[in-house]
Amino acid sequence: MKPASKPARRAGPPLSSRLKRWLYLTHRWAGIVLCLFFAMWFISGVVMMYVGYPKLTPQERLTHLAPLDAATIAITPAQALAAAGARDTP
Repeated sequence: MKPASKPARRAGPPLSSRLKRWLYLTHRWAGIVLCLFFAMWFISGVVMMYVGYPKLTPQERLTHLAPLDAATIAITPAQALAAAGARDTP
């Protein structure tokens, strides 16, 4: 009689070692990607703190406003001043 043969083993490290290595590599590269993302976020925040935003002049603001329809005005300027608590006209 022949002795029972052992099951053939696969070449290479066991599954748990390969899984741990894959987990370590995934964790490392995820950390690197997230670190770069947060660094860019920080740098863009610093730039936004010290670089001014573009501003419109008063004339540029007025050119983009919709025209005022006089038919929709419900109160007089005197009533508006009284409601605002102003004593003198501006």
